[in-house]
Amino acid sequence: MKTTFSRQFAATAALLLLVLCVLGFAFRALLGSYLVDEKRDALASNATAVAELAAAYNTAGEIQANWDFRISLSFAAEVSGTDVLICDGSGEILLCSSSDINCDHIGKLIDPDYIAAVWEQGEVYSSGKIDGLYDTMRYYMGVPIVSAATGEDIGVVLVSSSAADINTLLLRTTLIFFWVAVGVLFLAMLVTSAIARSQAKPLREIAAAAHRFGHGDFSARAEVRGRPTQEVQDLAASFNTMAESLEQSE
Repeated sequence: MKTTFSRQFAATAALLLLVLCVLGFAFRALLGSYLVDEKRDALASNATAVAELAAAYNTAGEIQANWDFRISLSFAAEVSGTDVLICDGSGEILLCSSSDINCDHIGKLIDPDYIAAVWEQGEVYSSGKIDGLYDTMRYYMGVPIVSAATGEDIGVVLVSSSAADINTLLLRTTLIFFWVAVGVLFLAMLVTSAIARSQAKPLREIAAAAHRFGHGDFSARAEVRGRPTQEVQDLAASFNTMAESLEQSE
């Protein structure tokens, strides 16, 4: 048999769970969108800076032979926490920010459709796995390298960053939110239990008085004062009025 406590707790828990789930999904979506936008802006800024740096160092027409640029490229990538690739106009990788001179990325081709989109749109942001280069989820931004002196197209800068940091942050915030929700539900259970018991106790007393009255104890009365709600006081008063009337009739 369901009690007042079980009904109230079930209703309260269901409502709180629904509200917490909605808030949790909304917060996660907003946080994820904010982090991705921040990542996009950072990648765009880094890619533009590297493109300008490459254009400035491209004085001899062979940027991959410029050791000063190589050092600057590695330093910029390390500071920003990104991987930087320098490609020619067709998408063949000429330089990599890796400290390894014989990096496996050098000589590989980036998707021609992506390179064409970079030349057409000026900058292209995307996410996912880069075939042949990275096996994990990444965010990346492509920006063309244009000579400041001649306006000639030199190549393309591809700056990428792992998505693991964002996913880790989202997972941690989700876990924190989960445990907070568990704590809120536990606290709600305690509060609801206390309220339900305080409300159920006078009802049990009235029921016990009615039980005694029904078994011949016509002096049985319910306590009116000190009841938690006006409704319970009215019920106790009504019972007492009925009991007095029946006692007089008897």
